[in-house]
Amino acid sequence: MKLIDAFNTRLAVGLGLAASSVIPPWIGYPMARRLGHLVAARRQSSIVMAVRANQWILHDGNISAPDLDLAVQRVFQSIGFSLYVFFHLHDRPDAMHRMVEFDATFEAEFERAKREKRGTIWVAPHTAGFDIFGRAIVLHGMPMQFITYPPTPGGYRWQNQLRELPGARITPMSMGAFREASQTLSAGGTVITCVDRPLPTPVAKYTPRFFGRAAVLPVFHVRLAINHDLPITVIGGRRREDGRWDAWVSDPIRMERRPDRVEETVANAERVLTVMGDAIRAASDQWAMLYPVWPEALATMPE
Repeated sequence: MKLIDAFNTRLAVGLGLAASSVIPPWIGYPMARRLGHLVAARRQSSIVMAVRANQWILHDGNISAPDLDLAVQRVFQSIGFSLYVFFHLHDRPDAMHRMVEFDATFEAEFERAKREKRGTIWVAPHTAGFDIFGRAIVLHGMPMQFITYPPTPGGYRWQNQLRELPGARITPMSMGAFREASQTLSAGGTVITCVDRPLPTPVAKYTPRFFGRAAVLPVFHVRLAINHDLPITVIGGRRREDGRWDAWVSDPIRMERRPDRVEETVANAERVLTVMGDAIRAASDQWAMLYPVWPEALATMPE
């Protein structure tokens, strides 16, 4: 069994949830970081190689092998810390809410979405702590439809069950989920999804450039925005030194119309990815993408 599949089993999620619920932070924090260090040391595992390749591209190939090892270690330590916090606080909504601070810009975005009721499309990168951030948004009073990656192992389904709470609808990616998203937007609701995880089946006509390289990434959010004449806003949470998260939000990105559908889709997807990429670079150790966005980089990164 691959390491990533082992992490995503129902047993692994259940054990992590049970342990994190009872272990106090003064033990849990260093233990989670130590676990991240041990995972990063398995350099031949698929998830470590994927993170190495992604960090290699993120640093424009201008990073030494030792520094790349350190970058990968920090990513897994960040993931371990965030998973511990999410599992530890999953049944304590007030404590979870306090872990995220929304600045005035984000508060204004909340009020705009509630006031205008035109429909809101938010996209986010896979950063460590996304589940904490997403839950805090709902607890802050913003009901949303989450479009997630289709679940395969049992652990993913259980994670989606943990994510659900009043105001949060979890809809794994499918044609039915896209139709539901269109209905949500038509009713003035909010749809959120992550768009930096590569798709399993290449769709050659939609390969937007991300960090300067073509990647097989989702583009349905662009079609939703164009069909509903809505902008796309990039949002996210960035962990601070004190262990809490700051919520950030971009300016709305209005879709540019083009006569060719493929060109229109790719060009707008790239505009969104550029904004997202800048946010990822600002905290590269928190980019928790465990799949190779650019598979060709696996053969070119330093040993």
